[in-house]
This record gives sequence, structure tokens and C-alpha cells, in this order.
Amino acid sequence: PLQGSPSSNIANMLNVEGARSRARQRKFATIGRYRVFRRPVAQALASRRGMRNRFKKGMRDGLDCYDPETRVFPRIAKKIHKGQPLTKRDLLLILKWKQNRIQDYFSTTVSDGNMSKINQAVRDAGKMDDEVKALEALDEIPGIGLATATTILTVCYPSRYTILDWRALETLDLFPSRLRKKPKMHKAEHWTAADYISEFFPNVKQRAKQWGCSLRNADRGLWGLSVAKQIEEIIKKSESI
Repeated sequence: PLQGSPSSNIANMLNVEGARSRARQRKFATIGRYRVFRRPVAQALASRRGMRNRFKKGMRDGLDCYDPETRVFPRIAKKIHKGQPLTKRDLLLILKWKQNRIQDYFSTTVSDGNMSKINQAVRDAGKMDDEVKALEALDEIPGIGLATATTILTVCYPSRYTILDWRALETLDLFPSRLRKKPKMHKAEHWTAADYISEFFPNVKQRAKQWGCSLRNADRGLWGLSVAKQIEEIIKKSESI
């Protein structure tokens, strides 16, 4: 149609109306029987997604603290392998897992000065012939002690260290050879870093070889056998009541 003709004017009007209709469609959304602005809907959906992500993060954080051994410790070992340091959160999760509690005095354990010493000890523990030195350095940090020191290094180097624990000692019926008289109970306090390296660790390593498993699973197995023994003793005692 010629410019200015009735048919041309009608076509232009239709084009304008079509453009307006498309703009309205972009501006509004249909939800059920209602038409609402798209922008608030998009904002609401984005807010909902953000809230869901925050809930998921909260859940992940909770599960990390509930089960750090399977969820967090493998990540810590990878970090150490890459030369990255332990964070305060890493160390507190290890302390909580080993000691089965979180204490306010751990704030001293994870002070900036102590974290520097701890990470230096962890780096030393990765070197050959520096194991005793590293354990002794960790043992001196308030709130740690030798048993927890071995736990820290087991988390960081699971194929090179194992956890000194009275249950594993009980299963192995092991005491430091330097003791002239065997104590009545197995305790980690009877052991030194040198005893651990020369006597406890080789025994657990030998058990891992016998069982055909990893050092960590041998550690778990020894601990579990002590629990199993205690369970059987309680059952037997209950039958005589």
C-alpha cells in the first residue's frame, strides 16, 4: 500500500498495537487466573533460590560438624598435600572429633600464635625423620596433648600416622617397653612421642598388613574391637543379674 493510504495507516496501527502487546507480554506474567508484573516474580524467584542455597549451605555446615571424619578430613588431607595450612575451623573440628567436645579454652589453642606453631609442626611432620619433633611441638600446645597431636597428623597424613588411643592400646595389649611395671590400665599418658614412633605405630602398621587394609582402617578396627569386647562384657554381666 502507498504511504499515507488508508491501508498503510491500518498496517502501521496494527504494527504499533502488536509491539505494545508484545511489550505487555514481556512486562506481565500469568499465574493461574492472575496477571502480575514479571519483575517482582523474577525477584521473588531469585530470592527463593537464594534462600534455598542458604538453607543448603547451613545443612552442609551442620553435616560437616556432625561427621567431619568422612566429610571434612579428606578435604583437609588434600589441602595439606597442596601445601596449604590448617585453618582454625579445621583444627577445631579435629579437636571436637577426638575429644568429643568443644571447650571455650580451645580459643587459646587456636590463637594466631599457636596456629602458626601448629602449622609449622604439621609441615615438619611431612618430612622424614622429623616425626618426633613435630609430635613434641604439638604436644606442647595448650589443649592438644600427644593423643590429639597424633589425631591431627593422622587427619593430615592418613597413610603416615595413626591415632594413639587407649582402645587401640587395649586391643593390642601394648605398653611402652621402657616401663618397668605394667600399669593396670592402658592410657595415652603413658606414652611419649618417641614411644609412639618406635613402638605403637609399627604395631598398628603390622596389623594393617595382617588384615590387608589401610592404616586408618586398622586403626578403626583396633578401636572397634575394644568396643566389641566391652559390649560382650556388659551382656555377660546382664545375664547374671
